[in-house]
Amino acid sequence: MRAAVLRWLAAMVVAGSLAACGAADPGVPLAPGITLKLPSAAQLGREVEAVQRITARYNDQSFAFESRISVTATRLLMVGTDGFGRRAITVEWSDLGMHVETASFFPSVLPATNIVADIMLVHWPAQVLRAQLGPADTQLDERTTSRRILNDGQLLIEITHSAGLAASWSGTWRLTNRARGYTIDIQSVELAP
Repeated sequence: MRAAVLRWLAAMVVAGSLAACGAADPGVPLAPGITLKLPSAAQLGREVEAVQRITARYNDQSFAFESRISVTATRLLMVGTDGFGRRAITVEWSDLGMHVETASFFPSVLPATNIVADIMLVHWPAQVLRAQLGPADTQLDERTTSRRILNDGQLLIEITHSAGLAASWSGTWRLTNRARGYTIDIQSVELAP
């Protein structure tokens, strides 16, 4: 079991490194054979300032951090801090690519590309995400309080929205990646401009 966790961690780190390179963007791996080409910040369709508490769980491991997210027409900027207020991660995504800085204590099991992809799966418009998912037979099914990503009828990722307005960044979401075996809980508050 420990060997399986280490293999998964190594695969996620390699995948995160490849996606962060930017040159030949293969997309962010969501599940075996399924990728998301990260949409631009502008494709969100509006500017956002939000504070989020993100808790990631994989097997018996968990890591929680708070992040401040700013999305403008030209970039997404996320700054995450741990429970002691120390800067854990800074991610900037723009047309120039992704720039990432992580503290030594930030777990490598959480590649920045996957964190950004998961945030986009929760918040970006469904029609934008559908155009960015590959291969072509991957579907994104959106309902009032949930989103599901399926391939060949198999449920890969499920996102449930349990509190707050669906179009707002204020609320509570749970993203369960069944293919990769992890869960992310997001508690978010959109800040007034």
